[in-house]
Amino acid sequence: MPSLVLSPPKRRLFGGRTRAAEKPRAVIVAGTGPRKVVQAVVLIATVALLANTWLLSGIVVPAFVSGSSMAPALMGPHLQFQCAGCEREVRCDIEALPPAGEDATCPHCGARSDAASGMLQAGDRLLIDRTAYSLRAPKRWETVALHSPEEDGSLCVKRIVGLPGENIEIADGDVIVDGHRQRKPHTVQLAMALAVADAGDLDRWHSAREGAWTLTENKWQHAAGTAGRIDWLEYLHREPVTPGGKASSPILDGSPVNQNESRKLNPVSDVILRGTLHGAEADKAFFTIHARGDEFRVILPIGGGGARLSHNGTRVKGGRVEPGQHAKLAVEVVVTDGRFSIRAGGKPVLEYEFEPLPARGDGGPRVAIGADAAALAVSGLEVLRDVHYTPGPEGQTRYRLGPDEYFVLGDNSANSVDSRTWKNGLTRSARGGVRGEMLLGPVLAW
Repeated sequence: MPSLVLSPPKRRLFGGRTRAAEKPRAVIVAGTGPRKVVQAVVLIATVALLANTWLLSGIVVPAFVSGSSMAPALMGPHLQFQCAGCEREVRCDIEALPPAGEDATCPHCGARSDAASGMLQAGDRLLIDRTAYSLRAPKRWETVALHSPEEDGSLCVKRIVGLPGENIEIADGDVIVDGHRQRKPHTVQLAMALAVADAGDLDRWHSAREGAWTLTENKWQHAAGTAGRIDWLEYLHREPVTPGGKASSPILDGSPVNQNESRKLNPVSDVILRGTLHGAEADKAFFTIHARGDEFRVILPIGGGGARLSHNGTRVKGGRVEPGQHAKLAVEVVVTDGRFSIRAGGKPVLEYEFEPLPARGDGGPRVAIGADAAALAVSGLEVLRDVHYTPGPEGQTRYRLGPDEYFVLGDNSANSVDSRTWKNGLTRSARGGVRGEMLLGPVLAW
């Protein structure tokens, strides 16, 4: 279904109810006569309508996201309910509720809850910049509003991943263009990432050596040990259907937004680790991530100084942490799209590009934080997964774009109708690109 609607005077809500759209408010200046007031109102309305038509759509006639194809970056109408087990908030697309008579599953604890009892939330409201593409060409990874190449020509929102003349391939969940793996900018990467464990999932972390790490007041605290011997705090992932305990499962590409999903889920190895380190100026933290067939290890001096990265046992990159942040140092480690990067205190420390090795086994990524002699503490731990792009119908993975065609995909890949599935006379291929004239402009949530 389309992921964007221009709202009529009345908006349809969940359950068939409607409510009137908000009326524009005219500003009346004291001391003016009725005729001048009317003229001012007409002028303001005319300017607003012209701006809405030619400059920024969504001002006068509101534009709302209506589906889940761009979740989590953009949400359509959804139900927000509190999990009966862990009491955390869960969101579910109103058109992807569990089958009749079944409860929704919490992505954190696996408890069942009645999603229909949740609170209805409207879809994100958007502005469409209609002037942008008259001044420049569309950009890769840009979120864009366009006319769907379906018969009704309705509006939808997708993300541009392929540009005119390119050969597109979807492989291992990534986008390959002319033989080169495409790497998302940092801000885009975070907007598209889906949390699989947050600060409330403390029970998914375990000390590899008993007693080396203990959970105290929502922090994992390392007992000062011996220099040279690293004690690891390991993340053990559990999908909602996985029983509790220390058994782990692969990270899969399902989405809690789509509770009616019925398909074979794919393992995802591209992950993001975030947390906050607390320690002394001389302390070091260690990170290790096994993703597909690759192993990465980092030594990070939290008080400032040189950081070191090793890839499959070979030192490959160095970086630097700015001093003076050790008391509370926010750290982000990213292994996605064939790129390893680490940020500390919101600033880049190092970045390294690589070509992923073939996956070994089906255990999914392994993530761990280590300390040696330091009495280091860690809080606010989060694990997020990257978008995993799925093939088109009949397993199609390769597409060739014409000289004025763009390849667009939804972030919620397995639940998106996009360039992988559209097929009609508007494109030069049975499936693939949409013509540039169909792109209205980039969108902005407001």
